[in-house]
Amino acid sequence: VLMSSKYDKYLKLYNDIKSKKGIEPNNFVFARNLAGKKAVFLIQNMFPTLEKYIEQEYKKAGISIKVPKAVKEEINKKLEIFLHLQIEELYLHLLIYLNL
Repeated sequence: VLMSSKYDKYLKLYNDIKSKKGIEPNNFVFARNLAGKKAVFLIQNMFPTLEKYIEQEYKKAGISIKVPKAVKEEINKKLEIFLHLQIEELYLHLLIYLNL
């Protein structure tokens, strides 16, 4: 899952969507203290990868950066919702294509 340091930008977008639609957007996960900075994980920009392509842990000043357990759990929860919605959308497109 991609991460951005543009916390305030995405927080404003999150709040705009929440106030206009009355629901919590599932494509953002906010971390207030990740390596001493605010960050946002962008669920909608995720892409699959295999472990063999991960060369090393992310480090800052020689210290491994770990995502807090609560943030990991929220990412997994929103990821599951996001993927479910994507599958539903693909299914609907398939039904339209097949004229069912």
